[in-house]
Amino acid sequence: MRRSGLFVVMSMFAVTLFAGVGVCWAGWETQYSGVTEDLNDVFFIDKTHGWAIGLNSTVLATTDGGETWVKQELPVSDFRLERVQFINQNVGYIIGYSIIDHVVEGHLFHTNNGGQIWEIVETNIVFYYTKALCFIDENTGWIVTGGKDSRGDSFNGVLKTTDSGKTWKIQYNHMAMDAPYKYWGVYSVSFIDNLHGWVLYGPIDNLQMPRYLAYTENSGLEWQERGLVPFYVINNKIHPVSKDTLWIDSIGLNFTNDNGATWLFDTAGVSEFIGQGSSHLVGGVYPVGGSEAFIVTKTILFHTSDGGKTMTELVNYAAFGLWGANSISGVGGDTMWICGFDGMIARYIHEPSQAEEKEMLLPKDVILHGNAPNPFNPTTTISFTLPADSHTTLTVHDITGRKVAALADNFMSAGKHSAVFNGCDLASGVYFYRLEVGGTARTGKMLLVK
Repeated sequence: MRRSGLFVVMSMFAVTLFAGVGVCWAGWETQYSGVTEDLNDVFFIDKTHGWAIGLNSTVLATTDGGETWVKQELPVSDFRLERVQFINQNVGYIIGYSIIDHVVEGHLFHTNNGGQIWEIVETNIVFYYTKALCFIDENTGWIVTGGKDSRGDSFNGVLKTTDSGKTWKIQYNHMAMDAPYKYWGVYSVSFIDNLHGWVLYGPIDNLQMPRYLAYTENSGLEWQERGLVPFYVINNKIHPVSKDTLWIDSIGLNFTNDNGATWLFDTAGVSEFIGQGSSHLVGGVYPVGGSEAFIVTKTILFHTSDGGKTMTELVNYAAFGLWGANSISGVGGDTMWICGFDGMIARYIHEPSQAEEKEMLLPKDVILHGNAPNPFNPTTTISFTLPADSHTTLTVHDITGRKVAALADNFMSAGKHSAVFNGCDLASGVYFYRLEVGGTARTGKMLLVK
């Protein structure tokens, strides 16, 4: 069993919370799932429509942002459901498998009506374990699975479909490779469009071995080896933001902005928990864009805006007796849901701090707004905005270039600033003001009329 005796007590408390009226704290709101099965994945297509899946063929759906969850039926029972994805409010897919008397059976499930009816997709492949799922439209998708093809040959790798899963073509198969790669397996696949995608692969007999990344630019026809992913991967999910920027779940956190050439790992705020047990494994990543993401471990929700160099702890829900987040799904950069052990579902709405709101309002470059009034007599106000804290100088010059005033020469914080120029001792005419910030300079013109 994965839970200690102490956790059994905590788990009972968690079930009580999630089975009763929702409890709110620090931005989180518990939601009544109505089940006690472990939930492995959650997926929201917008802020109202979402699904959660887990053990014992559990499928839950909501159309009101999780205020109410309704159980949906699969045509099989006792399946371990691994991944769920919807293309729109109606079309969705689930993968999962069961093990009965040492016999493994895997299936892809499909719906055209939001999950009111789920059907097993009849395919040309016999699935065993199914691990990862990625569809880019209603017809085109990839899965990671092991099984036998129509000739009875075994495979373990990536398969692609262009007809909603009815037929599959093997694209990446370690079983066809020479040792030791023959005994390796693919763990995850993700595509950002029809052409560009990634797979994670590595030894199947040692989960603590690092994983390797491969990349395709032609829809999986050819794969380029991108090398080692430093931390060994636990949750086996790839989260692409662009063709260069990826997040990967692991015991810590893996982030790259050059398509795997270099990795940021051993991140602050998460790496400190390495070696302290499974409660601090990363359960999921919700990338907002670029280097910003929300990261949920088994007990804590973090936020980072710099690829994980610095991590801000938002919620430590272990303090409330809750434990075991397995997945996170978000919409709009501010609303997200997590799911986990014992039917755990919670929603978090992120309210930016004053510092974050200020950062969102800041420009990427220095802005010189100009002066007002213009023409003026004898005073005018010059305004400018800095994108970051920096040393700033603001000077005024006549038409010959002679400096006639120094309005600023000091370190300033990011944001909007202004300085008043008084030309009472100067003759009427055209004057220029020059703003210098680091290696950037901006110039404006003003007219003094007496």
